[in-house]
Amino acid sequence: MDKDLQEKILNSFPNSKLVGSIRSYNTGQSGASVFAALYSPNNPYGLDGTFVVKIGSVSWANAEEDRYKNLSKSAFASLVARFHMLSKPDEGLAAVAYDVAFDSLITPQTLMNILDEGVQNEETTQRQVEQLIQALVDGHLNSKFNKIVKDLHTLLFHMLTEKRTRDLRKRLAESLPFWHANSFQIIVEDVDKLLPNPVIYMDESVWKKIQHSPVCLVNHIHGDLHTGNIICSSKAQIPKIIDFEESTENGVPFFDLAYLEFDIMRHLLPVEREENRQYWLSLLNVSMAKIEGGEQQDIPWNASRTWKFIQPIRQGVQRLQPVSGEDYETIWWLSTVAVGLNFARKGDQARSQFEHMAGLLYAAYGLARLLEIFHVKEPTTEQPVFVPWRKGYSSSTPDLSTPLARQDLINPASLIEETLSASIEQTLDRPSPLPLEISYVQDLPLTSGTTAELFQDAAVFSDGEHPIKPPAQTEGENGNASKEKAEYFHKILQDAVGKFNGGRQIYRNECDTIDSNLDQLENFLQVIFQQTTLPISYPIKLSLQNISQLQKDIQSDLHSFREICPPTTKNLPVLHYQKELASIRRKLEELLQDFLELLKKIS
Repeated sequence: MDKDLQEKILNSFPNSKLVGSIRSYNTGQSGASVFAALYSPNNPYGLDGTFVVKIGSVSWANAEEDRYKNLSKSAFASLVARFHMLSKPDEGLAAVAYDVAFDSLITPQTLMNILDEGVQNEETTQRQVEQLIQALVDGHLNSKFNKIVKDLHTLLFHMLTEKRTRDLRKRLAESLPFWHANSFQIIVEDVDKLLPNPVIYMDESVWKKIQHSPVCLVNHIHGDLHTGNIICSSKAQIPKIIDFEESTENGVPFFDLAYLEFDIMRHLLPVEREENRQYWLSLLNVSMAKIEGGEQQDIPWNASRTWKFIQPIRQGVQRLQPVSGEDYETIWWLSTVAVGLNFARKGDQARSQFEHMAGLLYAAYGLARLLEIFHVKEPTTEQPVFVPWRKGYSSSTPDLSTPLARQDLINPASLIEETLSASIEQTLDRPSPLPLEISYVQDLPLTSGTTAELFQDAAVFSDGEHPIKPPAQTEGENGNASKEKAEYFHKILQDAVGKFNGGRQIYRNECDTIDSNLDQLENFLQVIFQQTTLPISYPIKLSLQNISQLQKDIQSDLHSFREICPPTTKNLPVLHYQKELASIRRKLEELLQDFLELLKKIS
């Protein structure tokens, strides 16, 4: 905004003179420019003192004035900084003046900053969260509720609003391409249970299994009650709430409470850190067991600490029970689904994939509790979406979207024909293969006949159509033979990763082939380092040792895994099979990368 126009608008409040702009703030989500400005009155009706001033469009400013008039009669009346006046419009813009929260521009901070930076005693912060929830619930209990009767799908969309649902699927597809919307279940890395897929519950038809339309209380809600919109004093005072851009007079109060709960969780346990992602799972197991929380034995300290902050929210949910009747628990868990889906869609592809996943996991755990209330079991013919919660998604993350097995038992031998048929019809995108460009071994002097000995009786790795044959050696072409062998082993490792990443059954003979090729890889590396006249550095020796150990681990895993592969007739729990498959895939991936790094070092 032009500085002259900005100054002109700041000085256009009736009966008021701008003394000066004290401070400017980052532009808010509404697009309004925000300042702290000092005014002196021209008469008793003007602004006197310091005020927070926002500049935006005239339509926004008029809507803001109407919002605050309504807020004075709502559950938020005691929690908002008072609206003072509207400026005169100029060039399509206008300003709004509000009270400064707690009469200070220095000491108050957002709850977000306090949680992120730990600048305040935790007991004080917990107490402020408790006071905020008590005041908010008191406001709801003292105001006049309306009630609506809606089916669960309609109520879910009512909470999300048309604005959020319009592009929700598109955003999720862009942020988490592996999270298929047509699977009924998800399987989370390191979690020994299946969870419902919240994305598929965007479809109205899926809700037909629950013939229930709850009586739902509706009231004035904030709609965007995250920790950045809560201002806390340095003293143990009840916080203030700002930014009512998303507020509505016909919202579900439980949505605000779930919204704040999730945001507190993500700031106390930022999911960018791998250990925090494990704490998330511990916290979800406790917090999503029931409204007052489940068993907390052996829960990690960080998860327990976070639960203390969100416990007042759950107490607020229970205080609203008499108003919402027997449907209150149903609507609470549905609110967690709506909030999780909303946070999963927020931001763009630059935002961390773990934050998007965290939203969907929150929704999945809430949805699981909701389905449990109605004794609904998901269809068991769909293969779950694999959620790489520990290491994140890459092009080599398993695609488990093809139908494979029953949820409780799996018989691989009986499903071979079904699986192959389904894979032909599968239209979902597959992960891209790993890059083929590598640095080959250059001019390493090898003894005559080495290649012939190395590949004598070697197993031929094949994908069923295109066998990968060992390279033949021509006399006098030792250097080229080394390159060809490096390319050969790169190819068979890449194809091994692809087999364990293809969302299909693995046969026993395929395990045997990979096992044999790993033996050949060991021989290849031994021959290179025995025959080379170049000095072997410590980093190269260390790389070789790492590859050797990883190779042995994989072969050990393969020997166990082949016993549960076709043509066995054993019934096998699906979770066990998938976890073993994913574990071997990750190790093969690591072996391939280590092999490429080694080739670069000795080139």
